[in-house]
Amino acid sequence: MFGLGVGEILIILAAALIFIGPKKLPELARGLGKGLKEFQNAAKGITETLNEPVRKTVDEIKKDIPSFEEQFKDDPPHDHGDGDFVTAADLANLPDDYSPEHDEENQKEKIKDSKQS
Repeated sequence: MFGLGVGEILIILAAALIFIGPKKLPELARGLGKGLKEFQNAAKGITETLNEPVRKTVDEIKKDIPSFEEQFKDDPPHDHGDGDFVTAADLANLPDDYSPEHDEENQKEKIKDSKQS
């Protein structure tokens, strides 16, 4: 607890008992406990207040917008002028880190390999 050992905590409690007195110590501890609880409740309330609009927005987006695949499942393949047809399912299955430049480099390497064979 806060990097304090049992012996250190006992020394602090003994010093508090000596300086504050046995009659006031329980009141002080009770007040400290209530203060900490109020602080935790306030922090929790602030967190919920800040997170609620975000949660509502995410829920609305999930509810209002159909999934990408479902929206374009009947969409015909598209020709991009290079004879390579791309379907909506192809687009939906792209990896998260996809970049067209990387794909272009791979295509050039495949063409070189096929010419060498």
